[in-house]
Amino acid sequence: MCFNYSLNTSVKSLEARFKAQSVKEYFGPVYHAGAFTFLKMPIISNEANDTINFYNWGLIPNWVKNDTKADEIKKFTLNARSETVFEKPSFRSSILSKRCLIPATGFFEWQHINKEKIPWYIFFQEQKIFSFAGIWDNYINDDKEEIHSFSIITCEANLFMSNIHNTKKRMPVILSQQEESLWLDENLNRNEINNLIKKKDYNFEAYTISKSLGNIRINSNTVDILEKYNYEDNTLKL
Repeated sequence: MCFNYSLNTSVKSLEARFKAQSVKEYFGPVYHAGAFTFLKMPIISNEANDTINFYNWGLIPNWVKNDTKADEIKKFTLNARSETVFEKPSFRSSILSKRCLIPATGFFEWQHINKEKIPWYIFFQEQKIFSFAGIWDNYINDDKEEIHSFSIITCEANLFMSNIHNTKKRMPVILSQQEESLWLDENLNRNEINNLIKKKDYNFEAYTISKSLGNIRINSNTVDILEKYNYEDNTLKL
């Protein structure tokens, strides 16, 4: 799955990359966005593809009735599996009509070696800012406020990611710059959407990082989390 990613950039860089205007004048780098903090993160939706909005991670469907149910469901909608996104009640409406780009500069996964979990940072050398394929929805909370939220679509891991995420073998769906405008096209049919979210090969780069990433007692949203860390017992090399 994809529960941890990085957006180590600025508003100006996002605006230049996506040719869009941000609703916030300032956005500091997020070195580690952890899913279960339900952060507000930048997205570009098909509804406003010239605007960078900030939605909560953890999709809350528009049919949810109250905040108690919203708090329950968002824990299970941080990711949407490509294989079932058209069938799951939380996602089947959004995948057809509410798609978005989720900017990132990298993401994190754990490799299991014997009894050890080793965190990796995965990124593109030639492309600093890229996009996850996402879906979004809007929900009216108990205070009659409109809450926008999103989910990252995941697919079966390719060979490279299978070596890293070697238990669940999942990875986020990443769109090329050519695919980004297609993803936001409201006229896409189901077959066209499926073609964009199937497993692909990417020219990833990756290295191991400190286990601070998985330590809840340590603030991992610091630039240090992106530093390389070598493990003597890391026998599975890429």
